[in-house]
Amino acid sequence: MRTAARIGLPGKRIGRAGVAALAVLGVAPAGTSRAGETGLDERFAPSAESAWTREPDSTTAPLAFPAAGEPPGLAFDPALGFGAVWRTVDAGGGACEISCEIELTRGHAEPWRWPGLAVALCSAEPPAMTEGDWALVLSLHKQGLRITAVRRGVFQPRQKGDRHWEFNEQEIPKRYEASQGGAGGHHFSLPWPEKRLAGQRVRLWAARTADNQLRFAASHVYGPGATWWEADCALPKDLAAKPLRVLAVRTVREVGGPDEWTRPQDPAKGPGASMPAGSLRWVRVRPLGASQAPQPPVFEEADLPAAWSLAPAAGETHPSLFGDAETLGKIRARLKEPSWQGWRGMLLRQAGREENLDGANRIGVQLSSCVWAWTLTGETVARDRALELVDRLTTAADGLPAVRHDWPGRRRQTLELDEFACHAVEGLSTAYDLLHAELGEARRRAARRVLHRALDYYLDRMRANDWWYANNPSNTIGVAAGCHGLGALALRAQRPRDAEEALARAVQAIRERYIGIADDGGCLEGTLYWQYGGMYPIAFGLALERSTGDGRGILDLPRFRNAGAYARVILGGDGEMTCFNDTQPWLSGLLPLSVGGGRHGDPLCLWLVDRMAALSAAGATHPLVGDQRNAGPALLLRGEAPAPASFPGVPTLATLESISEGVLRSDGGEIPRLLVAVKGNGKRNTHHANADQGSVTLAARGETFLIDPGYYEGGADCHSLPLPAGADPKAWDPRAPAPLAGARERGEIRTMTVDASAAAGKLGMARQRRVVVLVADRAAVLLDDLAPAGGPRRMRTQLQCGFPVEGAAGRPSARVKGATGDLLVTVDAPGFQWADAPRRRFVKDWIYARKDRAWHPLRGEWECEAGTPCVTVLQPAAPGAAAEPVRVERAGDRLDVRVGATSLAFTRDAAGWRLDH
Repeated sequence: MRTAARIGLPGKRIGRAGVAALAVLGVAPAGTSRAGETGLDERFAPSAESAWTREPDSTTAPLAFPAAGEPPGLAFDPALGFGAVWRTVDAGGGACEISCEIELTRGHAEPWRWPGLAVALCSAEPPAMTEGDWALVLSLHKQGLRITAVRRGVFQPRQKGDRHWEFNEQEIPKRYEASQGGAGGHHFSLPWPEKRLAGQRVRLWAARTADNQLRFAASHVYGPGATWWEADCALPKDLAAKPLRVLAVRTVREVGGPDEWTRPQDPAKGPGASMPAGSLRWVRVRPLGASQAPQPPVFEEADLPAAWSLAPAAGETHPSLFGDAETLGKIRARLKEPSWQGWRGMLLRQAGREENLDGANRIGVQLSSCVWAWTLTGETVARDRALELVDRLTTAADGLPAVRHDWPGRRRQTLELDEFACHAVEGLSTAYDLLHAELGEARRRAARRVLHRALDYYLDRMRANDWWYANNPSNTIGVAAGCHGLGALALRAQRPRDAEEALARAVQAIRERYIGIADDGGCLEGTLYWQYGGMYPIAFGLALERSTGDGRGILDLPRFRNAGAYARVILGGDGEMTCFNDTQPWLSGLLPLSVGGGRHGDPLCLWLVDRMAALSAAGATHPLVGDQRNAGPALLLRGEAPAPASFPGVPTLATLESISEGVLRSDGGEIPRLLVAVKGNGKRNTHHANADQGSVTLAARGETFLIDPGYYEGGADCHSLPLPAGADPKAWDPRAPAPLAGARERGEIRTMTVDASAAAGKLGMARQRRVVVLVADRAAVLLDDLAPAGGPRRMRTQLQCGFPVEGAAGRPSARVKGATGDLLVTVDAPGFQWADAPRRRFVKDWIYARKDRAWHPLRGEWECEAGTPCVTVLQPAAPGAAAEPVRVERAGDRLDVRVGATSLAFTRDAAGWRLDH
């Protein structure tokens, strides 16, 4: 190998003297010609090193040619420092193309990060490039692949400040034509389909056409037979006369420092261990004659791993995951009966959803819905749609978003499989089994390929103890285990040993690591994640039981068996569910409720799933049924047992210890005349915890007057709880425990207390307790027992109203104007006055907005000191009508609240204020 003379520190521009020095060494500066090969097919054999020149300040370790006897390929590892080599090549003065294949042996995908490798066909040697030079660049990085054209330089580091650099280049395509172009800090043409980079193989390609158009493409071994991505743009006229004649390969490091560009790092630990490393297997440069069309290289099935047999396995039978053809046929026949039309309608409504299917996660969900609709109803439109979606997940389909944010260029294949994209595994495994005969062998081979890959990937992630798959105390563990467990079941005849390992790991993850739903049935994250986090483990448990005869106890876990306990607490006062944590106002939990009802005989669960099916089939907007997917497994789990003819009733007082949530109802009907839901917080949390400890919601006569604004509105200033005036709501600790205590009822009175003192501690509160009392269907009383840590302090009360408010400003009372009734709000505290309650916009236009629901935060202030609680009385009333008179009498450690003829006596002891019976 030739080594050019030292031309200065990394990133320093080359002046005329530097160009002259290159010329002395036989290196042609930009704008001159030099004889070279006509095209090039470089395989990086041991003998190839002599044809290449190593750049100054680069070393051999980051770009290592093979020694004699070693297999061909240029080994690259940016962790070992800065490697850069180049050689001349005659690509002609017009149309030409460059392509390469890269196989990765190490690395971890990460947004924004640059470490990687670049292969470029340039008009000059990279250190000598000036404003009039350009290059076609094929590069990979931690953030993804970047296939583009640049002018001025190719990842040429330029000194920007002490120990920091920037790339001295300018991208030729406009933003989103071929890459993100810096939008959101991203520069990829397309991100990696998995976070694990080891084992990934890509072929990258760029071409200049005779009419000065630039074309770009990438292919991945996971998508044989077609390109993965393509893009194009025009070559600027001022560069058209500039021939491409230098092939360069260089490693890339992070430009922001703090380490020097050339400084080696440990490739076995720290940042170095996550940098992409591997082998540049070959590079081809070819001038294109008038009759030669540019042709991007693609992979073929023969390039796939040897373990991925695409042929059917001996003994494979279908359908078998959820029952045989006879079993499923009986259910299809049942759905023709009038009493089951709600379920039939829900299945078809789910299959007919029209939405943007722009990723593997959404495609997978919709595919599963279509497969189940076809299987259980026989509607061919659902079958045909399912076949289209199978193609979207397994072959090139040019219907994906293009030339826009997050979708630069034109992605032609859906290859992502990481994290939430595992929905595709559930959808495809369900289709492979239930739609097996309709798929045809070509589609079945494609499905097997994706399922093989999914099996390998799940095993890799679990062996690596990946956070998202194995440790996140959220819904993701259950989602991954359920989806990939189904994928493993689909391949149990193909790869029995690997499938069994995946099944064992999935079962263990669900049983031991998934905490999103507690053993008493309570969902830590809200009703949205009750369904989403629960449905994949449940569908997997059902398939495991029906296909192997042993469900390994998943469907009998207490968290699923006790679904009815959560329903009895979370059912609200307007026919929907209370909107605590990250969720929206709707009915949810189709799969958990189906287990509780069909398998474990809970009549409320049975009634609710049939009610949800009927509402969904009718397209009802209130009560609204959330997007309850996997209705097929739900129906199988529900069984044939008749549901109660009418609402079976719920407790008038109920709590769940795991989540410290409770409810007080005036009666046990589906729409109680008055209901207050109380939000505490249990000992375990996920990132879906809200700053809402001590908050309440209230519904009267079927209308929710005090709302929880739900998902994306998690701050303490978004909930109905008191805050110190002027304090930063962000100081509230959403993970702090807030236990419920004193839950009891006698006659028409029900009460419980929530203690949010730990959550409010950083806001300067020594004590923050709330005693909640329900007086039949006539009133709810909130006694806020507050003790500022530093003595008397101005406090603000907050009530998040779901309707406009009138008569509040400057007064101690206000009226919330519902659609069919009102809520009168009276506050008794020293010097208390309400402020105005203007409408507030929801952060995300979602279910509340779809229902045209209002949000009016009602706030007031008073001077608070320990021992003097704030009392709020909330009374339903007819529109414009008065309510029963309210009187509050204080006498030292005793406080009496009178609502009409009912008297509530509160006393104070060492623990604070409590209700006496």
